[in-house]
Amino acid sequence: MTDIEPSIFVQLDRSFIVRLLSTNLKQSERDRFEAALECLNSPNREVYIKGCRAEIHEEGVIEIDDSAMVSEGDGGAYVQAWVWVSNSDLLLDGLELDVNLENLEDGESDLT
Repeated sequence: MTDIEPSIFVQLDRSFIVRLLSTNLKQSERDRFEAALECLNSPNREVYIKGCRAEIHEEGVIEIDDSAMVSEGDGGAYVQAWVWVSNSDLLLDGLELDVNLENLEDGESDLT
């Protein structure tokens, strides 16, 4: 693995989104990319990421990347995180891993 500064991913994401916004997008797509760009440009992003890591980060369970998006609100923020879900946990809850890919476009899946 190379030693790449994690902030480069945020810069790349910003550049990519800015380029996308200069193309001919549907309004719904434009709104989503503008919201993502706002999350990457959060002025307190690094503070929230560090605080979140200090409070809830647990290696292999819930992890927060340096390039995580942050959505600030009144009195706090949402911080993007990776949460591990094991296959056995899903099966214990009676869920199956068979996903109908045709429904994913509509934001739905047939997890049962």
